[in-house]
Amino acid sequence: MNRHLIYTNGRSGSNAFVQLLNQHPQVTNYGEVLGDWTLPGKHIRPRFSGPDGNARYLDWFYDDPMAFRAAQAVSYLSRKRRGAATHYRRRQDIKSIGLKEFASNFHKMGLEDYLADRADIHLITLLRENTIARYLSSETLRQTGTVARKDGDDKSEVPALALPTDGLVAELDLIARENDWVREGASRHQGPVMNVLYEDYFSADEAGQRAALEEMQRFIGVDPVPLTLEHKKLRKAPLSQSISNFDEVAQVLSGTSHAAWLDKS
Repeated sequence: MNRHLIYTNGRSGSNAFVQLLNQHPQVTNYGEVLGDWTLPGKHIRPRFSGPDGNARYLDWFYDDPMAFRAAQAVSYLSRKRRGAATHYRRRQDIKSIGLKEFASNFHKMGLEDYLADRADIHLITLLRENTIARYLSSETLRQTGTVARKDGDDKSEVPALALPTDGLVAELDLIARENDWVREGASRHQGPVMNVLYEDYFSADEAGQRAALEEMQRFIGVDPVPLTLEHKKLRKAPLSQSISNFDEVAQVLSGTSHAAWLDKS
């Protein structure tokens, strides 16, 4: 069985790719598991103690059939409660099993060498390079509670938000550093790597997105099948229309490396 990892950071489109890959009948991606806000991160990760506990915890998801059965049961019950179509997959039918994790969690939890020691993992790096757009997405989540849109949701544009300017440069510098952690992790990895840019994928037309998804499926070791994106971008308007205090933000960022992103969505 192939193993894969979507290596990324928050507000970079990773939930969409987990949802897409999990539509494939031969793929299971558990999503995010390290954070204390996740069910396994809160209840299972503390059982893996010691200096290598977090690494053994991640390996458990890849290797232990019990992790697979537990995840399938939780997914089944969750979908049933929502009235969504249910399914229960058998592990022997799965050809690629994976996780989605944040490079910031790897950095915080001492997992920098995890990828270097596991060349069999097919690594998908997912970067959102526009630091301002990513910060705006985080602020949208914080201020409105809106995570993502799906087909059938209200199609009206998300209202423009005012970005806090105190400490803004430091916040954007941290986002840029988190992107560097993704690149650094990929550079240490001795196995196959596929690099995906948020900006490239979500700005592509339908044919371009379909080709990218087919490439991703082949990369993780399965034959491509049609996949349907349920998650939609929260904002399509340019930053100048999405940030209500755009002029103030532009003044604060003038002369910094982030200013170049102001003219891009």
